[in-house]
Amino acid sequence: MTSNLGAEHLIAGIRGENTMKDARDLLMKKVHQYFKPELLNRLSQIVVFDPFSHDQLMEVVKIQMKRATTRVAKKGISLSVSDGALDVILSESYNPMYGARPIRSWVE
Repeated sequence: MTSNLGAEHLIAGIRGENTMKDARDLLMKKVHQYFKPELLNRLSQIVVFDPFSHDQLMEVVKIQMKRATTRVAKKGISLSVSDGALDVILSESYNPMYGARPIRSWVE
């Protein structure tokens, strides 16, 4: 089970509006407010994922572009992407609230 519940607190931590520890504490408080104890007690643990770094996001963009390049190559189309284009793809597709998920749909 995954959720973006409390993601705004992690984003605030990334932006330096508070510490990442405070962001995690606020996130966990929100989890306990939102989910009933009966559900939380059935979970063995709650894992808070750290937001992706710029380098990690760029790797996601490269992977998605490689897949797109392979798809169009099957149709006889050659596609090469510059580093500048990869930067544009990342800046246009990335949404801190949703992580790397929108990158794939943007590339497609």
